[in-house]
Amino acid sequence: MIRLPARISHQPSTATALCRTLHDFSSVIALDIVPTMPAHSSVAKVMQRSDVSGTAFRRLATKAGEICGLILASLMSSAAFAAEPIVISSSDRQTAVVELYTSEGCSSCPRADRWLSKLVTSPQQDLDMLALAFHVDYWDYLGWKDRFSSADYTKRQRLLGANNLQRTIYTPEFFVNGMEARGSGNILDKIQQTNQKPAPLALQMIVSRDKSELVVALQAPAERGTIGQIHHRYLVYENNLSTDVKRGENSGEVLHHQQVVRYMSPAQGLQTENQHRISIDPDWKSENIGIAVLVTSPGDRHYLQAVHTPVASLLATH
Repeated sequence: MIRLPARISHQPSTATALCRTLHDFSSVIALDIVPTMPAHSSVAKVMQRSDVSGTAFRRLATKAGEICGLILASLMSSAAFAAEPIVISSSDRQTAVVELYTSEGCSSCPRADRWLSKLVTSPQQDLDMLALAFHVDYWDYLGWKDRFSSADYTKRQRLLGANNLQRTIYTPEFFVNGMEARGSGNILDKIQQTNQKPAPLALQMIVSRDKSELVVALQAPAERGTIGQIHHRYLVYENNLSTDVKRGENSGEVLHHQQVVRYMSPAQGLQTENQHRISIDPDWKSENIGIAVLVTSPGDRHYLQAVHTPVASLLATH
């Protein structure tokens, strides 16, 4: 019987070295040169320290390929082959947050969806922004239920509408850092104005994976001057989505979406060290998923900073 160490370091170099030794075993047996191995070889050293007959040694060596395969299989299923955590820091200027409130049941929304898609997919060297498409549920009764809609997103739009002293909310509706923005020129102006402001705090986001969960760690400074109480929330967004609408105002249309919010956490108080776990939805397409953190004052009246990153490398490892 071959006994392997109780704990084998889950490092590719360790696996390579061990499998190389096992390969030496197999090679010398295949060539029938066990008695004349170089004195410095790993196999010879083992033979010198062991009272192992040639027959027994041959039996031992025939297991080499099987053992090596088991080691590599174990390593492949371990954290050694998992993607490295993703680390991203916020800018020293404010990142603009562009929110679109939309619905697949609204005939006026596809044009706004296309404009947002163009905004996020076209090269914009001078724009630092996080775009989020929130699908609301108040048009679902018109004959087509939007599969991305949520009452929570409708509630959020109502909150932002109240902050802007609006009498009503509507779709499509854009906000930039919580301020209502009408027209593409106005949206772009607000993004650029936001980017010119110094960021009131610095953030570092570290995203890793723990089995079926994404683990988001957020580090924020302990001293924040006169900012006051701060809230933050975690979001998951997905790109390259499409829907073949069968009923309702957009019946017969194939609608395409970018930056669709698939998950939004409740607001939480911001501490120096923060952590949040997000269950991975099997419906998410791993190559299109991103994670974002939004930091605001309570009630989302003032937007302070945002960080975001794609996480395809983490989702593709399992």
